Amino acid sequence: MTRTNNNSNASLSVWKRMFNQLQRIGKSLLYPIAMLPFAAIFLRLGAAIPGGDTAPAFAQFISGLFLGIGSAVFDNLAILFAVGIAFGLSKDNRGEAAIVGLVAMILLNILMTDGGQFGGKDFVDKIYHKMTLNGGHGFHGLYGGKYNAILGQNVFTGIFAGSIVAYIYNRYNGIELPSILGFFSGRRLVPVLVLMATVLLGLVYALIFPWLGAGLYYIGKGMGEAQGNHWANAGVMGIYGFVNRLLIPFGLHHVINIPLWFSGVGGEFAGVSGDINIFAQAPASVVENGVTMVNPAGTFQTGFFPAMMFGLPAIAAAIYYNAQGNVQKQRVASLFAGSALVSFFTGITEPIEFAFMFLAPSLYMLHAVLTGLSAFIVGVFGMQIGFGFSAGLIDYVLSIPKSMDIANAKGGFEGAMSNPAWMWVVGAGTAAAYFFSANFMIKKMNLSTPGRGANLIGDDASDESDLSVTKGGTTLRAAKYVKALGGYSNITMYSHCATRLRYDVKDMDKVDEKALKSAGAFGSKKVSAHHIHVVVGPNVEIVNNEIVAGMPSASKAKVVSETVPS
Repeated sequence: MTRTNNNSNASLSVWKRMFNQLQRIGKSLLYPIAMLPFAAIFLRLGAAIPGGDTAPAFAQFISGLFLGIGSAVFDNLAILFAVGIAFGLSKDNRGEAAIVGLVAMILLNILMTDGGQFGGKDFVDKIYHKMTLNGGHGFHGLYGGKYNAILGQNVFTGIFAGSIVAYIYNRYNGIELPSILGFFSGRRLVPVLVLMATVLLGLVYALIFPWLGAGLYYIGKGMGEAQGNHWANAGVMGIYGFVNRLLIPFGLHHVINIPLWFSGVGGEFAGVSGDINIFAQAPASVVENGVTMVNPAGTFQTGFFPAMMFGLPAIAAAIYYNAQGNVQKQRVASLFAGSALVSFFTGITEPIEFAFMFLAPSLYMLHAVLTGLSAFIVGVFGMQIGFGFSAGLIDYVLSIPKSMDIANAKGGFEGAMSNPAWMWVVGAGTAAAYFFSANFMIKKMNLSTPGRGANLIGDDASDESDLSVTKGGTTLRAAKYVKALGGYSNITMYSHCATRLRYDVKDMDKVDEKALKSAGAFGSKKVSAHHIHVVVGPNVEIVNNEIVAGMPSASKAKVVSETVPS
């Protein structure tokens, strides 16, 4: 019995470590992802400006410039991911790790792209050139003109390179060598070790990954064929929307988003892979062997627009409607109004979701189900809308020209139903479904949503005379957060993503989740025994900086040594 318990505990510990590491990877991916909205805007503007030979010279110049700016990001995602993960996973977010991540990615490109470095072939082609796939030699026969993009320039390769660098940096950046080699001590040792490790691990990776890539290729091909089937595509959209929302509480949604958005798993069209890439870069239609092929993009994007623009603001309205008395209604309005607007305009949903997901899990499950259902309905209509960042009004407006081009390419009844204007009809239905379903559930199950039952919102004007926590002084807001987290002495690691504080604490029992909400947090999640997520919203970086600025000098000295990824 004891042995079984020990094995169970060990297994649980492994899963916790894996879970924490996946979360750190998800957070690190936010660095390169943050560049995509602007790049997508330039791509769309560049495509919208006439740039052909018959266009005015100035229009051609502007179109080419905008397309070049956007392509500089989208064509180099593997490099951006390698640099971003190397930087984000390094324990103290040092620039040295980012630089070495770039070098590791370049080295992997040499091993896996068609550059003739190994007797006229790349390493992969040299090993597998005698094998026949799809009527051609080696993996060239399978991948064709996308050979380099699928192997050396794939985002998975970037993640692999960045992870190698981060592991070596975190483990060996403090090594002290004998005096004769003293120059290479500390962080200067990292590039040497990374080069050696990348060569050794890269050779193994180059032997294995083409087969994994082949699997992804066939999955992508299968999903591409499913997208050609109207009802199957709608089903894929619904399932994806449901699963994506279920992963939000754990911060793991990026793990499934990235390959679908940027690799062959998300489909292929006109030489472009990944749902976001296809929508932004591929034409509305192409003619192959006399047959017109319509751009299939949007499967993993369009379904989010109804929930983010209409559904979540409606569920916030239902929570407001069920708040107890005018005072609680005012406080709920203060909590949710800004978040609802943020969700509608930008597609950032976590401030609303975290405000109720742990207080009323059944209500959050309703949200996940309705997200999947509304995504399925959008798929039935055949609408195709893309985004550069998230599914808010801004991206919707920017997507209209491309969406209309795709709808016109379909033509007839199918094209008319694909018109993006139908989003407002589906959105109205989504808002009604969210509001009335949530209202029914809150009343029928007597859920304690914010402003109701056990979760009445307290008065912010309560006594704050004991909130001075540092000698140097800090903002009142930061002081509230620190006190709720058990004080500076209880915090051992400071980090954040786009909307959440991600802190490590010594004693989780000292964390007061109600006090965190009183400080302004939308919610919190105790991820493990020593790691907590606090949902602050889009201004999380400012709050984190205020907290860090107030740290006692002794705390600052220990932060670096205590932020090694678990």
